[in-house]
Amino acid sequence: TDTPGDALNEAQKYGTLELAKIENMRSQADALAAGRQAQSTDDLDAIEEELESGESGHKVAAPEKAVGFLAICAGDGLAAVFRDLGCDAVVSGGQTMNPSTESILAGIDQVPAETVFVLPNNGNIIMAAKQAAEEYQRAKVFVIETKTLGAGYVGIAAIDDCAETPEEILSCIETAMQTVITASVSLAVRDADIGGKHIHNGDYMGFVGKEVLVLSEDRDDVARKLVDHILTTPDAFLLTVFYGKDVTDEAAGALEAYCREKYPDMEIYFINGGQEV
Repeated sequence: TDTPGDALNEAQKYGTLELAKIENMRSQADALAAGRQAQSTDDLDAIEEELESGESGHKVAAPEKAVGFLAICAGDGLAAVFRDLGCDAVVSGGQTMNPSTESILAGIDQVPAETVFVLPNNGNIIMAAKQAAEEYQRAKVFVIETKTLGAGYVGIAAIDDCAETPEEILSCIETAMQTVITASVSLAVRDADIGGKHIHNGDYMGFVGKEVLVLSEDRDDVARKLVDHILTTPDAFLLTVFYGKDVTDEAAGALEAYCREKYPDMEIYFINGGQEV
């Protein structure tokens, strides 16, 4: 190649960077005469980093391990939880905030593994995650159909230390997903009829899956009744509550006190998820 620029273009064309010396004195002199910064072998690291970033504008992680994880969730608290459980990267998204396929592809790029498991954690995101998995080339990508945050949270937490192969890991997660009930409290933004219930704009709804179980103008009342409903499940022993950004610590504390008093034998955790919904 005649110039450092030609070298970069050639490397981009073939997707690799040969670490050859770039010492064409004529091009260096021309660059200086034109007022541009001359490039030399000292610039090779910067050029290599630019190539790794590619056209997407972010750095692609080199595979450093066999298996890695990408979680999709909304809220700094939830993102921190999934990272603590072993997720290498987190893409922001969730209820009412479906990430694009491009965002999921960029998230997969951040996972330094030969095989990547993606946890969509929302039924509306599964299709985009599967499309990203089909398009991705650098690593093998498996989408685990976690339709709720609870399924993803319990699934990744349940991975056994002995599970090493993708098949063993997948088995751990899918088995754990069958043991969790995820309930959610949400605000109605319009009048609607769901499951025989007439819902007014501004009502709070308590869901399990797509079924509205509790309905009230009082959010805290909905939360208490929803907890009572799911804890009637035989053999239930653990309750984890992620509360959103609009819930004060005082309100969360009041619900926690209610749960601990009514269910003294239950293992209970309250975590500030910071989610919008």
